[in-house]
Amino acid sequence: MQYDLGYLRIFSAFYQTQTKAQTKTALHCETIVIKAMKKAWQGAALGTASTERAFVVIKDKEGEISVDTAPFTNQNKQVTWKPKVPAGGKIIAIFHTHPNSGGENPSTPENSIQGKEASDTKTADALGIPIYVISSRGLTMYDPATKQNTKLRNNTEWQKSCKDG
Repeated sequence: MQYDLGYLRIFSAFYQTQTKAQTKTALHCETIVIKAMKKAWQGAALGTASTERAFVVIKDKEGEISVDTAPFTNQNKQVTWKPKVPAGGKIIAIFHTHPNSGGENPSTPENSIQGKEASDTKTADALGIPIYVISSRGLTMYDPATKQNTKLRNNTEWQKSCKDG
């Protein structure tokens, strides 16, 4: 199954899984997620590149989370890859960068450079999972259940532990 819905194109097959952690705090505050956000941001040339970097967070049947990072695709303002989900696991969130020239919020069908049929929010709605935008202006999450954006961290504070402010 392929979702071709904007900045992210998600496939139901899988790719590479990294280390695991238990989820007990806000997802964006998990050490494994902060580490993956920093890596994605560095891969996006600190927002100066027109390419994006992405990863998904996977929860296994024991409740542990892992991060599956997309390989570099060199696509303009979108990422396409085939994430791998272990048996009994599921993707619970999508994280991706936006360039400094782009917005801090997930794209919508009205403002997507990919057109009305493709956007971050449409991807999140289709998959029923939140989508996060990592940018120089902060970390923003779109929740498909509420259809609302929430700014979680300002500027590049998302690179620090949530306990550090």
